[in-house]
Amino acid sequence: AATNGVMFKNHGNSVTLNGNLVAIGAPGKSKAYLYEAVSGQEISQLAPPDATGHLINDGLTGTRLAVSGNRVVLGAPADDDLAEDAGNRERIAKLLRFSSTQSDGPAPSVSLDDYIGRMPLGQDVIWYITADSYAAAKGSPQLEALKAKGTEVLLMSDRIDEWMAGYLTEYSGKKLRHVGKGEIELDAAASEAQKASEEAAAPVVARIKQLLGERVREVKVSRRLTDSPSCLVLDEYDMALHLRRVIKQSGHEMPEANPTLEINPKHALVKRLEAEGNEAKASDLAMLLLEQAQVAEGAQLEDPSAFVRRMNRILLG
Repeated sequence: AATNGVMFKNHGNSVTLNGNLVAIGAPGKSKAYLYEAVSGQEISQLAPPDATGHLINDGLTGTRLAVSGNRVVLGAPADDDLAEDAGNRERIAKLLRFSSTQSDGPAPSVSLDDYIGRMPLGQDVIWYITADSYAAAKGSPQLEALKAKGTEVLLMSDRIDEWMAGYLTEYSGKKLRHVGKGEIELDAAASEAQKASEEAAAPVVARIKQLLGERVREVKVSRRLTDSPSCLVLDEYDMALHLRRVIKQSGHEMPEANPTLEINPKHALVKRLEAEGNEAKASDLAMLLLEQAQVAEGAQLEDPSAFVRRMNRILLG
């Protein structure tokens, strides 16, 4: 049985039992993961140590804690166990920690129970976003409308998180929803305003689609944007663009899947395009809307030099 203040050494990983919390400090990591634990549970190692005597991890998620039967297991990413141990999925999910729009800094400190405890009356969805990095997730334009309403969003930036979220679709009776996928529901008053905005912006939406052609699946007036001119959005069950890039970089073929471009018709850049009489300049502006959205999403532009030339033409008028 474990007691308060007892320190265990496990191939260079310090495991501190402190009340009902277990703190794991992985070698070379600046952050520790905190997990709920039960006094007396067994702590065991699954992965063999590497040449330095340190515990091997996948290099992406750090060392984490997973629940297996009556044991707390050190050395297996908890995200993996969500897929492999369906019977304990809810228990494993309880151990996960995330960054969020309401937490200080990138350290994963927010549990799903913490999130649910802060949900306002009437919210029945756990919102999250996946990205290449914490900064990309936190700064994503897809968050703008939810942040403006004070809605908390979990920020997931481990590469495995997008895959994990495909298995963790619900927790404690609450659906998990990706901010950048599918439709964002609005209340009655907001729906009326959105309908009016879509009708007014129909000509510029059609023009942008015509200028961009097959580069995008669709162009729509956004329900997500408040400050930015544009963002990329996927269908509900599409694979995140950053995960597609990882898979392609590993040598696997991926079918083309063009995202939807959402625009903010109130933004000055969209208004400038709407009023632009020169078709070449309008084309530059439409491409800039798409490329800005790609950069914000973390993508590598296909032709950076063309982007620079385009930006220079627009800036010089």
